Amino acid sequence: MARKRVFVRADMPESRRDRRDLVVSGLEAGITDFILRKGDEDFLSLGRMEAVFFDRGKPVGPEWAYR
Repeated sequence: MARKRVFVRADMPESRRDRRDLVVSGLEAGITDFILRKGDEDFLSLGRMEAVFFDRGKPVGPEWAYR
């Protein structure tokens, strides 16, 4: 059976603090996959996670898959 993934979309709030809080809450709940805003790459240091980066609702570059 294939692994199922649940993503927390943490790129929507305008406030960087609110976006960070979404990531922290997700990590505390056991989520490891996130959609982050370009420029929030330092959120990766908050814990073990994989992220997809978006800029204005679109994937960033051809390498936008996981980091």
